[in-house]
Amino acid sequence: MTLIVSIKTDDFIVMAADGMAYTRPQAGAATPYETQKLHVANVSWIIGFARWAGIEVQHQELESQIEMGVMDFDSDVRIGGPAYLEALRTLLKKSGGKSEPSVVRLAGFDRNGNPRVYEVVFPDGQLYPAANASACGVPAAATAQWIINLLFACCHS
Repeated sequence: MTLIVSIKTDDFIVMAADGMAYTRPQAGAATPYETQKLHVANVSWIIGFARWAGIEVQHQELESQIEMGVMDFDSDVRIGGPAYLEALRTLLKKSGGKSEPSVVRLAGFDRNGNPRVYEVVFPDGQLYPAANASACGVPAAATAQWIINLLFACCHS
């Protein structure tokens, strides 16, 4: 179970995620382990994954391609963000592995310094702007909304 929360105001973005994941054993109890769920994307953006951890492998591959100069994305998240997410989706499909539906949230700034947060459900969902304050990946919607309301109030006081 993953919780990724993002809050966007006129000037900034706050993204947070829990730090726990679980193994998926064939039989028996799941084993918890610590993990990072938010990562740097394209040098200046933040990306988070909720659900299937395997997508992080393709993220690392895409970041390696950027570092080697094989791939290049505009630093304006309005322009480069959608292209980055489509490249990530393409790598995921090329990997040939079975992927579970996974929420991907990408945050960054445009050329004018305006914050932007996008969300897409892989493997086949459409890209859309995330709400100013929203959570994804957790089945307990009431808990997530409580956290968002608490954080959003702090950002506007």
